[in-house]
Amino acid sequence: MQNCIFCKIVAHEVPSLIVAETDQILVFKDISPKVAIHDLIIPKKHIQDIQSLTAQDSALMGEIILMAQQLARDLPGSQSFRLVSNNGPAVQLVSHLHFHFLAGKNLPDF
Repeated sequence: MQNCIFCKIVAHEVPSLIVAETDQILVFKDISPKVAIHDLIIPKKHIQDIQSLTAQDSALMGEIILMAQQLARDLPGSQSFRLVSNNGPAVQLVSHLHFHFLAGKNLPDF
């Protein structure tokens, strides 16, 4: 998507602090962190939101979950974490599927 900020980050047109990368996904630091560890896990392929996923994306979703496990193992203080995704324009600030990996002390209650 031409105007998608996350697609521009994937294409390295917009700078970001990359935490991890595979052929299918990218993990980078949130520019407005809400907790000590606040990373975004996104598919490189533009998918608007959870409702836009198809059966063909099941392996991709598995890779995203496995990446969250890897982050929990690799990042000090992140063994307990939240993985949060919003869906739809009322709650999703960027219309590109993404998961907030939240860890560290003082995680907010939902």
